[in-house]
Amino acid sequence: MCMERLIIDMMLWANMTEEELHNKKEIDTNFGEKLSWDYLCFARKNPINWYIHAHILYRGKDNLTSRETIFSF
Repeated sequence: MCMERLIIDMMLWANMTEEELHNKKEIDTNFGEKLSWDYLCFARKNPINWYIHAHILYRGKDNLTSRETIFSF
């Protein structure tokens, strides 16, 4: 879910819908990232299954990943 959430968040930042991404297949954003319909589909079909104990370092000024996403992961 983490990668899918990140892609969806970036789509919101770029004021883009899933339909637009689906129709165009790839879109360059004004913040330097290229969004891909194929990669969004891949992220949805292949969620991360992490079965080991892990610690994740997270700083408060992370502009890509929300605190909620980190805590749910």
